[in-house]
Amino acid sequence: MKKHLLILLFSCIILASCNNSNSSYSPPAAGTIIASDSMKAEDTLNHSMFAVTVKTGENSKNGVYVVAASSGKNIAEGGFTMPKNGEKIKPELRKGIKPYTYVIGFHINNDTSFLKYFEVISNHDSIRMQYLQSITLQ
Repeated sequence: MKKHLLILLFSCIILASCNNSNSSYSPPAAGTIIASDSMKAEDTLNHSMFAVTVKTGENSKNGVYVVAASSGKNIAEGGFTMPKNGEKIKPELRKGIKPYTYVIGFHINNDTSFLKYFEVISNHDSIRMQYLQSITLQ
């Protein structure tokens, strides 16, 4: 019984000390594009596009990223900060479910779940950026 308990305790210590797969990511130099995507708008007259780019900034080593978006003649720039202890996690950009929406999120460890974190939405008059949820990483 003691032998099994000792093996279980040792296994827990090893698993707790393992680095996750995201910890090897280190943000590149400021101004480097991390993710970018675009989609055609329904504006057939002007052939407008909705485009979103996520790039590193001066504080990306602290988990702060710059978001640039354009939709027709509208241009916006904002930013988001990765959750605490998420500085070594690479953000990803995906098309949202709603029209003219992009979602920035990430994966934790080898989990296949995409955690939606920040959203960029365009309507015909403006571009809006907002956090979707509060996430705490330990």
